[in-house]
Formats: sequence, structure tokens, C-alpha cells
Amino acid sequence: MCLISLSGRKERSISYMPSQTELTRSCVMAVSASVRLLVLHAVVSLALSGMITQDNDTSATQCLALGNARNSSEEVFEQSACRYQFSQSDARFLPTHGRVSEIHLDLAQELAEVLKFKDMLNNVHSLMLKRQYKKEDWVAYVHEYFSDKQMASNLTEAYGSYPVVKLLLHNEFFWPWVCRYWADHREGTPGGLQRTTLPETLAHIVAYYVQTVSERFKDGQSNNIDTCEEHQPCMIFASLRQALEKLPGIDTIAEINVTSLPDLRLDQTTLSAADAAALAELFPYMRRLKKLRLTYCMSSSAASGKVIDRLDNLESLEELNLQGNLIGDTGIGKLMDKLSFLKDLKKLQLKRVSITPVGGAVIAQKIGLLTGLNRLYLSCNELAASLSPLGRAFARMPNTVTFLSPVTCSNGTLPAVERQMREMIHELRATVMPVKEDSFEMYDGAKSKRSQGRKWKLVTDMLSSDVYRSGVWITFKNEAEMLVWIKTEQCTFMLWG
Repeated sequence: MCLISLSGRKERSISYMPSQTELTRSCVMAVSASVRLLVLHAVVSLALSGMITQDNDTSATQCLALGNARNSSEEVFEQSACRYQFSQSDARFLPTHGRVSEIHLDLAQELAEVLKFKDMLNNVHSLMLKRQYKKEDWVAYVHEYFSDKQMASNLTEAYGSYPVVKLLLHNEFFWPWVCRYWADHREGTPGGLQRTTLPETLAHIVAYYVQTVSERFKDGQSNNIDTCEEHQPCMIFASLRQALEKLPGIDTIAEINVTSLPDLRLDQTTLSAADAAALAELFPYMRRLKKLRLTYCMSSSAASGKVIDRLDNLESLEELNLQGNLIGDTGIGKLMDKLSFLKDLKKLQLKRVSITPVGGAVIAQKIGLLTGLNRLYLSCNELAASLSPLGRAFARMPNTVTFLSPVTCSNGTLPAVERQMREMIHELRATVMPVKEDSFEMYDGAKSKRSQGRKWKLVTDMLSSDVYRSGVWITFKNEAEMLVWIKTEQCTFMLWG
């Protein structure tokens, strides 16, 4: 499969630039080969010297017996002018100088190994020259890419301080992307000067690539099919993955002195199941990603399932926004399980993801797995009937704020939902305050229902009011809070978070 470039520039053929580690390893092995050769020379010299001495001291009666035995009671063995007679039984036990052939065999094996190391030694020079030529090609490419000569010079001077960039330059696929990243990441300084930055982690360059190339796929510009064909997102993402896989030592690259972690934001970028799978295969290279926003991208549960399957690779993720994707009751349980591995996750957006009371029960059961969570958005889902179990779950999560504004239910179930909520408020001794100030005094779950009948009527009026931004705040003893607003019709407006 060919690599696809979206840089708009003529691509060079991909070649390999040896790393410093490889050059060092080659030199060490070459020196080892030289030492082995010297030792081998000494061993062979001593062995041959010993053989000559022993042959001179051997009497004529100990000549090597060669040839095949005859079928008689006595067999004649002949070598040069020596003739000896042995019985057939004695011939089987005739001592021979087999060590000579053994030494020759060992010598051949040693020579084979030395030749192998010698070839490696011969390659060291060519590898060093290739590294030199590669660096010269990169510098020439930078000056060709930028019309601003000062920017080009600054890049050629700065890239050496970024281990990730030096790794990326092994593959010419990344050359235009490093240049483009450098051009797009200018920062102003207090003195009014312009400063640019380069990728500090693999996540920086991968997120930058994905977000840049995905602009063309917004609003359904790609075919929403489940096969991967040329010029679709899946092919573009696969090209990046293949280029990353060819980088030497990518699994051990040191990402140190990182000043900030990157974000990836895709809004209304149509992704089929194949596209989503190809995107998810890049997640192992985005372990340092801080924020992921995929809103209104996946209209099928198959597509969203591909992304959910690999979310646990995003080890540093703090914020996740999956608003507007079809997750449904079948996917919400797997999502909770995967997110439980992300210990830094603080903010989760799940607005309009097609969850019903069935999925609400799953959330109430598993939300406690997200131990670092402090913001949860569940608006525009059919979760009004799940408010009581959700409230009990959130009451066990200190300092968590949950937004259920609005959540929906049918007209027929609204009275039952209100009764269940009141029971939950008194059970947990929660308090209720209006979103709009001065609408009513605080309703206190620690007090009796009878003494607060009028207040509860005001609560229910605000709870299901048709006025935008209505609703109530429910606060639990552990300072967890729920913003609740119930609608008896589907959300007809788009909520952006």
C-alpha cells in the first residue's frame, strides 16, 4: 500500500537514516569482530604448532590407518610407504587423529562469524555517510520549502533539540509535516517577537496531522461506507500509521521536558466504521493526548464501537467529548469499562448519544469506576426515568457535577419521575435550589415533606418548565451536584459543549 501525502509537494522516495544507537551498535560489533579475529589467529597458530610437534615425535608405527578393510582375517592399511597388519576386530578400535578435522570445522565456523562481522564493519562507513547525506538533504528540503530564509534557518537550528522530531526525520513522509507544523505554531512573545515550536511528543504530530487532513471530510464530504478506498479518511489515517511503524525505536522514544499536551478536535467529520477503525489504530501513538473531541462524527454504533475499543490507549486523557455520536445502550457499558483505565479523566461529554433508561441503569452501576471524574454531561438523552438511581450513584462521588439539562421522558411517566426524585432527595438528605435566583426558597430533603408541600410544587414547576434554562440544582451531602431539567419532548436544538 502506498503512502499518501497531503502536503501538496513532490514527495521523495522514503529512505532510511541510521540512528545514533545503530551506529554505536555497529561500531561495537565491528571492534568485537576484530578482537575475535586476533584471538582466532592466536588459537589456530598454537593448534598448528602443537600438531607439527606431535607428528615429529610420533614413531613410524603410529601412521594414520586409512582405507577400507578387506574381507579376510587380516586387513592391510596403507599410507605412503608404511604397511601394517591388524586383525578385523582390532581395526574397529584403531585410534585416529580426528581432532585435525574437528579443528578445521571449528575454524570454518569461526571464519564465517568473522566474515559476518567484517561485513558489518564495512557497513559502518556507508551508514555514517548515509546519515550525513540524509541530514544534508533535510536541510536542503527545509530551505526549498520556506520562502522565508530566516524561518528555514531557525528550523534547521531548532530541530536538534526535539528527540521526537529527530526520530520523525528518519522517514521523508514527515518532512513536509514538520515544516508545516513549524509554520503553523507561531507564538507571540512579550517583546513582540515571533517564536515557533515543534512537536514535543508523538501525540502532537499525530493529532496535528489527523485534524489537518480531516478538514476536507467535514459535512459528509467523504462517502459514508464501510470499506476503505483511496482518498477516504481510513486510507489517509492508514498512511500515517504505516509511516509511524517504519520509524526505528518508536516504542522507546523519550518524551521528556514536555511543556504542554496536545488536543484533537473533530467536529462534524463524517466517519464510517472503517474510518473510525483506522483512526482508533492511531491511538497507541497518542498516549500523551490531553483532550479528544469527536462530535457528530459517527452515526452508527459500529463506528463509535471502533473508537470505544481503543480509548484505553489514551493514557493521559483528561477530557473526552463524544457528543452527537450514536453510542446507545449497547455501547455505554463498554465505554464505562474502557474509561475506567483513564485515571486522569476529569470531564466527560455524552450529550445526545441515544441513551435510554436501560443505559441509564448501566451508568448508575458503573460511573463509580471513573474515580477522577468531576464533570459529566448527559443532556438530551432519555434519562428522566433514571434520575433516582443516577442521583444515588452521584451521591457517592464527591465534588462531581452532573448536567442532565434537559433529559427527556413521556408525558405519562412524568408524575412517576417526580415522585421518585422526591423520595431520592429525602433519602439522601439533599437540597434543591432553582437555576434562576429568587424563584423559590431552598427545598431541604432533611425536613419533612408535609412542611414543604408548597415548596415542592414550585420545584416541579421549575423542573419541567418549557422556559429555556429552567431546572433545579440538587446538592448532596458530599457536595456532588446535579443540574436537572426535564422535557416531555425530544431535544430539537443542538447543544455544544
